[in-house]
Amino acid sequence: MIGNSRVLALIPARAGSKGLPGKNIRPLHGKPLLAWPIA
Repeated sequence: MIGNSRVLALIPARAGSKGLPGKNIRPLHGKPLLAWPIA
Protein backbone atom coordinates (compact mmCIF):
# COMPACT_ATOMS: atom_id res chain seq x y z
CA MET A 1 0.00 0.00 0.00
CA ILE A 2 1.02 3.56 -0.63
CA GLY A 3 -0.48 5.75 2.09
CA ASN A 4 -4.13 4.79 2.31
CA SER A 5 -4.41 3.88 -1.38
CA ARG A 6 -4.32 0.47 -2.98
CA VAL A 7 -2.26 -0.07 -6.11
CA LEU A 8 -3.01 -2.59 -8.82
CA ALA A 9 -0.51 -3.19 -11.61
CA LEU A 10 -0.93 -5.45 -14.62
CA ILE A 11 2.18 -6.61 -16.40
CA PRO A 12 1.40 -8.00 -19.84
CA ALA A 13 3.49 -11.08 -20.53
CA ARG A 14 3.00 -13.79 -23.09
CA ALA A 15 2.76 -17.30 -21.71
CA GLY A 16 4.20 -18.95 -24.81
CA SER A 17 7.65 -18.52 -26.26
CA LYS A 18 8.94 -20.55 -29.18
CA GLY A 19 12.60 -19.60 -28.73
CA LEU A 20 12.83 -20.20 -24.99
CA PRO A 21 9.77 -22.01 -23.57
CA GLY A 22 8.75 -20.87 -20.08
CA LYS A 23 11.14 -17.90 -20.10
CA ASN A 24 8.86 -15.70 -17.98
CA ILE A 25 8.94 -18.16 -15.08
CA ARG A 26 12.60 -19.20 -15.35
CA PRO A 27 14.77 -17.90 -12.51
CA LEU A 28 17.15 -15.01 -13.19
CA HIS A 29 19.37 -14.16 -10.20
CA GLY A 30 16.97 -15.92 -7.82
CA LYS A 31 13.68 -14.43 -9.11
CA PRO A 32 11.44 -15.38 -12.02
CA LEU A 33 11.90 -13.09 -15.02
CA LEU A 34 8.33 -11.84 -14.60
CA ALA A 35 9.08 -10.65 -11.03
CA TRP A 36 11.80 -8.18 -12.10
CA PRO A 37 9.47 -5.35 -13.25
CA ILE A 38 7.70 -5.53 -9.87
CA ALA A 39 10.85 -5.21 -7.75
